[in-house]
Amino acid sequence: MSVAATNAEGKLASFSNFGLDSVHVAAPGDKIYSTLPGNQYGFKSGTSMAAPGVTGVAALVVTEFPEISNQELKDRLFFAVDRSPELHGKIFSGGHLNAAKAVEHDTVAPGELRDLRAEGVTPFTVPLFWRATGDDGDLGRASAYELRYSSRPITSEEEFAAARPVTSPAPAEAGELQELTLKVQPRGQDHTLYVAARAVDNVGQRGPIGQVQVSVPAANVAFSGDADAGVDQWTAVGGWGLQQVPGRGAVWTDSPNGEYALGAKGSITSRVFSLKDFQAAKVDFECRYDLEKVFDSVTLEVTRDGEKWDKLDAYEGLTGWEERSYDLTPYCGGDLRLRFRMKTDEDVCQDGFYLDKLVVTGS
Repeated sequence: MSVAATNAEGKLASFSNFGLDSVHVAAPGDKIYSTLPGNQYGFKSGTSMAAPGVTGVAALVVTEFPEISNQELKDRLFFAVDRSPELHGKIFSGGHLNAAKAVEHDTVAPGELRDLRAEGVTPFTVPLFWRATGDDGDLGRASAYELRYSSRPITSEEEFAAARPVTSPAPAEAGELQELTLKVQPRGQDHTLYVAARAVDNVGQRGPIGQVQVSVPAANVAFSGDADAGVDQWTAVGGWGLQQVPGRGAVWTDSPNGEYALGAKGSITSRVFSLKDFQAAKVDFECRYDLEKVFDSVTLEVTRDGEKWDKLDAYEGLTGWEERSYDLTPYCGGDLRLRFRMKTDEDVCQDGFYLDKLVVTGS
């Protein structure tokens, strides 16, 4: 497991790692009183100051439950947290590890989410509503939700694990109404989604899975560029290809399964698509990237004729998965192509750029 460091205000420290899929819990790691070389004591900062706190809690759990499995131990550390708005959406648990919660003796799992439903569905969003369950059956407050969706029914643990996860709100007190707006990939035809959810308590016990079937109306799609649309939607040059990402499936990246090369100059360019019948249009996608600042970048460009490319944006530095949207209305009335172009220097190599769920829609 991976640990984030927080400061005295409970916020992510400036030096801390983060990542919704890759960093799991947070612990204090800024200005921690610690041993120093030369038989001294002083203040140190770093995730190396936060990780020992989590290790200590793990030791307490194993002492209290000597027969615990590795997965059960991880579940207690992942879900025995005090949730914080400062950490929501930045790390897996969304909170600080709480030792007292981690060693609790609890044999009653949460109940089932009640009245799970979708209302006001559009081609782009699925508003979800439900009544919160409790930590022990229908009593108290659960620690977290596990919410996933798929284009296929979710009737087993295996199907639930294979579905796409969604960042969920912190559970409310049992019986309270909660809601979440799920953003979905718009399609050119009506389609069906299956949304499943369950509650988890602070020791990692899961409640029953509840499911709702959702009919999603068609959108006016000019171009779909996610992996499910097919590799023929893009022309890839210089190492770009598809890579499997847990919870997402196949996504486009400049350097599948490794760091990008020195002096990389690759790109992916979309096929020609038409905006002739559109009065307004936009491109939406999700991306994450790890690119050396100043020296390495990926540029998003658009062209009408394949000769002159207009820059929409450029990406460098380090960012987790986030949504991006750009107005294409000035290009309505004709044909268009998009391009993601990478350019790097001859020095540092990093993880690169990842692209998912790209779609061009309009009216």
